[in-house]
Amino acid sequence: MLVQFIHELSSPLSLVCMDHTPEAVGESMLWAGAERLRQLFNYANATLLARRLPLAEADVRSLLLRARERLQRSSVCLGELRVHWDSARAVVPAEPLWAEVLFTGWLEAACYGAPDAPIELSAHEHMGQLLLLTAECTVPVYRNPRVVRRRLAVQAASHLAKLCGGSLTVHTSKPKAVLALLKDLRVTVAKAASAPARSERK
Repeated sequence: MLVQFIHELSSPLSLVCMDHTPEAVGESMLWAGAERLRQLFNYANATLLARRLPLAEADVRSLLLRARERLQRSSVCLGELRVHWDSARAVVPAEPLWAEVLFTGWLEAACYGAPDAPIELSAHEHMGQLLLLTAECTVPVYRNPRVVRRRLAVQAASHLAKLCGGSLTVHTSKPKAVLALLKDLRVTVAKAASAPARSERK
């Protein structure tokens, strides 16, 4: 992770640390670089979280729109978001910062390789317990699966999704990312309560 972190730091640092006036570089570029640095540090910190994480049920749409705004500020994901649902709730980190990391990482996984392309967002239930959120890039582009999964954003989002009882799956043949989250916090609590019993039986 350290090598990847250093690699991804190079781009925003080159903007923030340029020996020029903001007018020469472009103030918006400097702000984008600073925002990206903040995101990268948050992604790195998210992968170092303890195994247990306070969880809550929250409206998914509001969280992803906030994440979209953050990614726009850092010039990472600039395409239009086309959300194909009105409302949906799922189990997410209770801390707003980690909820932001979860959704920004999911969106980055979808837009990587085509940052200006629109992203289609859909949601549907699976087996009554899971909410499957699909973010699909509308532009066909080849992506090396190892490169995408190695991204700090994707690693952090995947880690947080697991702590929430879900998962993040990255598809590369047709660029999209599927975020699976539990719909009910009670299911998460039940799973956590049964974990010690399972380990004792081994």
